[in-house]
Amino acid sequence: MAPGYAPGYPGGPTPGYAPPPTARRRNPILPIAIVAGVVVLAVIIGLVVRYNGPTSVSRSFLQNIYQFNTAAALGQVCSSSDGAKLRQQVSALGALDTTGQRFTVDTSQVAFTITAESLTSATVSLSGHITLKDANGTSSGPQPTSGTLTLDASGLWWCVASIGNANSSGV
Repeated sequence: MAPGYAPGYPGGPTPGYAPPPTARRRNPILPIAIVAGVVVLAVIIGLVVRYNGPTSVSRSFLQNIYQFNTAAALGQVCSSSDGAKLRQQVSALGALDTTGQRFTVDTSQVAFTITAESLTSATVSLSGHITLKDANGTSSGPQPTSGTLTLDASGLWWCVASIGNANSSGV
């Protein structure tokens, strides 16, 4: 007889009977927290990449210009009316490359600084020294350079709209 029940009580437990195990309810907060954490991390990474994008595009554009890689440089110029003049200048620069000689460009001594940035535009100031090496390994030595690039938002990335105050001696 089970303790706490009167003999013959119909609601009492049957000897040897165990109730079926109840299914444990999973905690719905854990999967939601994981998804939210992944989304927040992706947003943070996206914002950091977007913020540093103007300097990355500026460095790549500068290397393409000095290497006479006109096609790549034109791919980084804005297709809007803002970039039309720059597009013509880069095309003209490509026409000046009659030697076909290619250079390796070292921009590690050039500082790229974002001087203004909004959601739709950015201004990058650059100053430092560029070193060019030809195919034979002959170096030009460090050449001073400075200038300002204006970039516009192009989808999720940046494009170069204009060059201002570009100065380079000996290159």
